[in-house]
Amino acid sequence: MQTSFKTFAAALLALVALFSTTVVAHHSHAMFDHEQEIALMGDVYRFHFSNPHSMLYVNSVNEEGDTVLWSVEMGHIAIIMNNGITRNTYQTGDKIALTIYPLRNGEPGGSLVTTQSVIREEVETLAVPLED
Repeated sequence: MQTSFKTFAAALLALVALFSTTVVAHHSHAMFDHEQEIALMGDVYRFHFSNPHSMLYVNSVNEEGDTVLWSVEMGHIAIIMNNGITRNTYQTGDKIALTIYPLRNGEPGGSLVTTQSVIREEVETLAVPLED
């Protein structure tokens, strides 16, 4: 009986350690370059209002005139709702101006710093904190 309890306890401890590492790694912002900010303007393609992170997809025209789809990571629902963002804040086709911390790998994406404007029929100013 004593040996099976020790085996069970060791297995449980290993699972907890493995899960804890996964959670910590998930919340890392190391992929984003916090030393620079990029101003991004474009049209909302899609908005996923979900946990663990909401995602905003924005079509933006680059310097060559090509349309590029940007993926912008946001905080979880509780954080963005505390800043006035709801599932209806961003709608497909809205004109939007954002500031993001870009991805370090150069891909078109980043972490939201602020939303300067959402243009539908009126302009709104919103801000989202960086920490989850």
